[in-house]
Amino acid sequence: MAEAGVAGFDAEFAFVMLAPAGMPAPIRARWEQELKSIFADAGFQRTLAAQGVRPQASDGAQAAQWLGAGSKRWGELIRKLAISLD
Repeated sequence: MAEAGVAGFDAEFAFVMLAPAGMPAPIRARWEQELKSIFADAGFQRTLAAQGVRPQASDGAQAAQWLGAGSKRWGELIRKLAISLD
């Protein structure tokens, strides 16, 4: 956004794979292991990079922290500006 003359603007988006609450720990661990393996694949990295995507694998705790921080940040802005869907 700096190119558009908007200084200090920072926004990110992500594709986050979510699993049902209460997923058994061994299954969740395997899920995370397989996703990290996919993200480590050079071909996968090249394919995404060619599309301008910076792949970054994280575990459930990291994803929850990122989602929570974004929700807090954008929620505060929405309340401050009194944005509504009306």
